[in-house]
Amino acid sequence: MAGAIIDSTSQSWLTPPDILRAVREVLGPIDLDPCASTTGWTDPKIAYTGPRAWGGNGLDGLTEPWWGSGIKNFYVNPPYGRTEPHPEIMGGKATTIAMWLKKCSDATKMGTREGIALVPASVESKYWFQHVWGSAASVCFFRGRLRFWIKGEDRIPRRGKSCIVKPIAAIYYGPDPTRFIAVFSKLGHIVAT
Repeated sequence: MAGAIIDSTSQSWLTPPDILRAVREVLGPIDLDPCASTTGWTDPKIAYTGPRAWGGNGLDGLTEPWWGSGIKNFYVNPPYGRTEPHPEIMGGKATTIAMWLKKCSDATKMGTREGIALVPASVESKYWFQHVWGSAASVCFFRGRLRFWIKGEDRIPRRGKSCIVKPIAAIYYGPDPTRFIAVFSKLGHIVAT
């Protein structure tokens, strides 16, 4: 479930290793991945991997807490398209990027020190204005297209198959973006929110 795209048969596009290294350089060990892959790709202390019917642990990242119980940070690479409704997720509702970004914003307000989200750069959208601009501290707009991994393999989308239709951004939520800026400025352009 970590990082899906709009036109894909897979809902499990894994974070590129160079981006994951940058996330760990900023956050240290990842405490929570609320959209964790069942492969353990991000190696978080706490992983919500979704419905058991999809091979997950039955924990839904949108309804489970992102704060408390020693959670100091989070990293989320959510499904990028609308997911199909499932009874184990949000009471059977489809999920959207807006829901995940709201949870990011809420988590840092509720006591989780910091977190990073990897999402499509829909800067003009209502949900960016609600949950990124003025809520997050900084955003990294990557140079070029990211190469996501599928089933442990480096994959670049091919025309006519799975494709990422928008640029991707890393969003930093937290009180001190200094480390995020230093690390992610090597990967793209940083904008303070």
